[in-house]
Amino acid sequence: MKLFITLFLLILSTNVFSGASSSFSHTGIISEESGHSETILINNKTYHIDNDTNIHALVRPGELAPRLPAGELIGFNITQEENSELPYITDIWLLNAN
Repeated sequence: MKLFITLFLLILSTNVFSGASSSFSHTGIISEESGHSETILINNKTYHIDNDTNIHALVRPGELAPRLPAGELIGFNITQEENSELPYITDIWLLNAN
C-alpha cells in the first residue's frame, strides 16, 4: 500500500509540474522584490504588475498573499498594453518555492 501511495503522489506531482511548465512562455529570476510597487525587476528588466496579475503559488502560513522575493526563479507570461511602455505580466508561477 505504501508503494502505491508513493507512486500515486509521484505521478501526481509530475503531472502538476509538467502542466505548469507548459503554461508560461518566459522564465527568469527576480532581481528586485516588488514590494508595493507596480513594477518588478526580472533578469534586470522592468515589467509592470498589478493586483490583476495572477500568481500561481501556495500561500505560506502567516502570509496574506504569495511573496515574490529577489532570487526567486519564476515562469511568467507577458503582454504589451497600449498605454504602457513596459511589458505587463499577466501570470507568474513560482518555480522553486519551498
